[in-house]
Amino acid sequence: MNQRDHSSARKVLFVQLPIPPAGPSPIHGNVPLAAGYLILHARSRGLDQHFQFEILPPKISNYRSDVGIVEEILSREPGIVGFSCYLWNIDRTFWIASHVTAMQSVISQVLRDCPHSSMQVILEPMGDPTQVTTDCVEQLLATCYQHPNYLDRYYSLNPQGLLGSKRVLVVVDDEAMDDLDPDWADTI
Repeated sequence: MNQRDHSSARKVLFVQLPIPPAGPSPIHGNVPLAAGYLILHARSRGLDQHFQFEILPPKISNYRSDVGIVEEILSREPGIVGFSCYLWNIDRTFWIASHVTAMQSVISQVLRDCPHSSMQVILEPMGDPTQVTTDCVEQLLATCYQHPNYLDRYYSLNPQGLLGSKRVLVVVDDEAMDDLDPDWADTI
């Protein structure tokens, strides 16, 4: 790989989902060949001067849930996400792509429309609240802070160590809270 400075390069992430195995057998043969060829061709044309290319590792795409893959994609903060689409993965690909796009666009739109406000994202999980993971909360905050405002800079000077004016709140009803592991609540 070239030793160029990628700090200003736009990130491009390629994702290939595997063929679902029949039964509980392990996944074999998920080789992102098309993505590899695209990256090789782009590099031969000098595009790696402007883009930083990455393929989502098969350990992630093969074994994480759809929500886990969305969280992983968002954690890498790509500017462009490219999916290898086949008959066996098209439904999952559409679901993942729509959720990545929705999470990024909703938060970005709110921040563009209200650049001088503090922001609180309230998550009220339906069903099992433990589906809200620390990765999900961290990704929401990271997306919120992509557009800092003067309140973020003001709060970052607070001696209590507040990072800014944006918060993620997870709301769980009393009955569900009683059934939860206290470690989950502390972690979130």
